[in-house]
Amino acid sequence: MTVVIALGVVCGGWMHTAAIASANPGAALESTRSVSPDCRDVVSGHTCTAGGPGAAGPLLLRINPFGTRIIVLGAALNHDGSMKPVLLQRLRAALPLAREVPQARVITTGGLPRHGRTEAQAMKDWLVVHGIAPVRITPENRSRTTVENARNCARILSASGSTGVVLVTSPNHITRAMKDFRRAVGGAMPITGVTSR
Repeated sequence: MTVVIALGVVCGGWMHTAAIASANPGAALESTRSVSPDCRDVVSGHTCTAGGPGAAGPLLLRINPFGTRIIVLGAALNHDGSMKPVLLQRLRAALPLAREVPQARVITTGGLPRHGRTEAQAMKDWLVVHGIAPVRITPENRSRTTVENARNCARILSASGSTGVVLVTSPNHITRAMKDFRRAVGGAMPITGVTSR
């Protein structure tokens, strides 16, 4: 038997709910607004709202900002080491979350080097230039696929005592990514997501 617990939080006049199936804690669902005009919440389908009074990010970040990790999934760099538009869109979706919840740590992923740097390092550099403290960002520099992203991040999550994950990726990638990450953590923590537009 699966017991479903509904959690509700009122923020900025909106009711945010999360249904967590106790038989599979890795399958937490959310219905909430996010904070970037460049992203869309995975479950609710709401276009994200710009930050400011009343803005609300994913509920996991509100429940435990210290234990929840924002993981930005990589995409291949150009041959000169610059980032493609798809990767910049993911970063623009992650940036407001990281700014609004400064207690949350960020993991950038991707280990295919181009012109002397990996996707993960390129993303970390971009976030630092945009005001995120370097100490908050852990680059996962070894993975070449989403499955490897998930496995390598699962080790980082376990070692750091993480309690939940907000994945940030493209709309056509989020479903597969969430399945891979839920499998990698073995149901040990809820995984939810935000997509770039």
